[in-house]
Amino acid sequence: MDNLISKLQQRNRSMVFYGDDTWLRLFPDAFVRSEGVNSFYVLDTVEVDNNVTRHLETELKQSDWEIMILHYLGIDHTGHSKGANSERMEEKMAEMDHIIKSIYARLESEYKRNGSNGLLLILSDHGMTQSGNHGGASLDETNAMAVFLSPKFASDPTTESTNVLPHTISQIDLVPTLSYLLNLESIPLNSLGKAVPSLLKYSIPTVAYLERLREISRHLLRIVKASAVSSVVSGYDAIEHYTSQYQRIETLHLDIVESLNLKYKNVDAMNGAQELISIEDAHLQFQDDLQSYLAKNLSSFDWPKIIYGIFTLFSCLFFFISLSIQAELSPASPKNSIHSSWHVEALAMFMAGTTVAFPFVAIFLLVLSATRLIRHLSRFTWSQLKIVTLEQYLLIGGLILYIVSLTSSSLVEEEHQFWYLWTTTFLLLHSRHAIIQRDWISFRTMLFTTFLFSILRGWNQTGNKWFNEPDFGKFLDLSENEPLRTKFVLLSCVLLFCFALVFSWSTQCSWGRFTKLLYSMLNLVATLTTFISKSTLVSDMNLHTSLIRLGFLAMTLAIALPLLSLQPANNSSQRFLLCMTPFAILLVMLHRSKNSFPIVLLFCVFLNLTGQRVGSSSSSTRLRCDWSTLLFFDFIGQAGFFALGNTNQVATIDWTGAFTGVGGYNQAIVGLFATVIITSPFILASLFALNLNNNNTTTTQVESTDSRLNFLTESIHRPLFLFFVLRLLTLSFFCVFLIGFRYHLFVWSVFAPKFLFESIKLLFYVLLFSTVTSLSTVIQYLQGLFSKPLKAPLRKHID
Repeated sequence: MDNLISKLQQRNRSMVFYGDDTWLRLFPDAFVRSEGVNSFYVLDTVEVDNNVTRHLETELKQSDWEIMILHYLGIDHTGHSKGANSERMEEKMAEMDHIIKSIYARLESEYKRNGSNGLLLILSDHGMTQSGNHGGASLDETNAMAVFLSPKFASDPTTESTNVLPHTISQIDLVPTLSYLLNLESIPLNSLGKAVPSLLKYSIPTVAYLERLREISRHLLRIVKASAVSSVVSGYDAIEHYTSQYQRIETLHLDIVESLNLKYKNVDAMNGAQELISIEDAHLQFQDDLQSYLAKNLSSFDWPKIIYGIFTLFSCLFFFISLSIQAELSPASPKNSIHSSWHVEALAMFMAGTTVAFPFVAIFLLVLSATRLIRHLSRFTWSQLKIVTLEQYLLIGGLILYIVSLTSSSLVEEEHQFWYLWTTTFLLLHSRHAIIQRDWISFRTMLFTTFLFSILRGWNQTGNKWFNEPDFGKFLDLSENEPLRTKFVLLSCVLLFCFALVFSWSTQCSWGRFTKLLYSMLNLVATLTTFISKSTLVSDMNLHTSLIRLGFLAMTLAIALPLLSLQPANNSSQRFLLCMTPFAILLVMLHRSKNSFPIVLLFCVFLNLTGQRVGSSSSSTRLRCDWSTLLFFDFIGQAGFFALGNTNQVATIDWTGAFTGVGGYNQAIVGLFATVIITSPFILASLFALNLNNNNTTTTQVESTDSRLNFLTESIHRPLFLFFVLRLLTLSFFCVFLIGFRYHLFVWSVFAPKFLFESIKLLFYVLLFSTVTSLSTVIQYLQGLFSKPLKAPLRKHID
């Protein structure tokens, strides 16, 4: 690929590099000397910069290089881990000031000694929000720094009253500017920028400067011709228009230069001629027009693929809705089970329809789903859906209003308000229902749950308007409050460990003493390593990373132990309950320290709703696991996403946690952790829904191997299936809205991040759903091959 570094390398320009090792992977043979540092251990803010600076003094004494590139990572890491306004950030800024001062001193001495025109260019590749993240479209994130320092500027009296550089420049203009400042004959082939006029004019004579402008105009016109060919209707008109405009400018350029050659005796005298200004203005205006055209037309839309994608999404959506209606209308029939052969076929259809570019797959899927939907609706009565309570009408109305709200950029930005309102309303209405039923235990539980949810929603400010307003989370993030922040982490870890002990040593758990001890020890190790990872107890980076990995191993084993055990409890819901506490400990490790207690609050909200009161086996406080309860759990998951300080902006997601315990670049692990961070409230919602669904079905009599298998698989698939359909429903309609907003002012800052998050949520449920389906199918197949009569003790336990 043609780029600035490869052009310098082709012309044998000697370069040295120290810093982010990504450069060395991109340009392995470009530098005469180099050393890379790992850029993915974001907690390292010291050694990552020291390993660059230690080469600086030696290199400044060398004379065998022309270009030195230093890529420091400490400020970026400090922003991610400590925040933009932390005390550590001030220290890093002072450190960079000292480094810049030492480099400029060398340039200044060389300029005084031999008049060398050295240039120090200080760049940042992006900005950051107050929380230290980036990736969104706010000015704090997209505005980057560019500082040009040279002793020549300081010694030139003309630069005291005039600015060599404008206040702002476009980032794409940097490469053409550097290409000419470094005396390259041409700019990279696919560069869409133009040289910064004031800097280029200051560096070279006017006539040479105009010749450079002429080259840039010709370069941009070539790109326009190449891009316009793809547009049959308007492309050739654009080529003709801009070609004729360039020819007029070319004629003007040549005529004026020719007349000035006759008027002046030498080029130096010609450089100050006023006639040259008209040439400059013509080229700059032409380049602005070309850049505007390219900005509008390089983002083309492949409408056949877009339409086919939307068609496929809705085909799959209708098919799954017909499948779910069939299961709801006749839940007792084995052939209508969600885990029936239709279930596996539906999943296969979905994967085929979304990955294989054959339209007949989606058409067949749509026809099949329409046929099934009509057949089921012909036998449908409203009473069969059992919409009888105000809460259920509210949930259905809330879902419809949410989908409609996706058509407004303001409502997408402030989406948290919707979920907070609907979730709180439902909790209060359920409390009202408990009063009517005189169920005072349930009433107290719902009031306490509402209280916990109120604390949770007030912990972090979120949304676009109030995100930067003071809150308790920002208070904890202050460097002077680190002791208090550490205490909250300790409290969260202790509470979760106590939950693990209560769940495993309760009378409902039929584990043996050894298994209980093993489970408790794994949770203890996970808790201790989580606290260590969030504190400053261990300063050695290698030991710190090793302890974190030990914690991950303990968490994995603690989660797997209940799933792999043959008899985890007297009811199968205990299997999922025992998985929740180590997973919650994992979330504490991956999220920022300030969010450790909100994770516990969210855990307790779900725990209260499922009726698992500590020390009680009463079912009076438990919700029924019907479609409305599962829909409400999804609502709480949505609210939990925003309560952790996230918004529909990429920069507000705590990406730092994705690199926890990662010593190098590992795309799979970082991607997995990032997905867990984004979907963590939904994972908790899924686990507690599975727990609740098993609570409500453990009294079912299961007599045969087939019915026992159907009971186990149905208790898992039903909640996951509904969550999956909800995410597919949201994404399908949002894709239609997104097409209408493709030219919206906030398409990249608001709608695109929302689309990204919804896609990640859907992908998560697809992977989880398909994994469970595949495993259940394999088990069913093996059960058929090696089916044996159930032993009496096991039959008694199931009954």
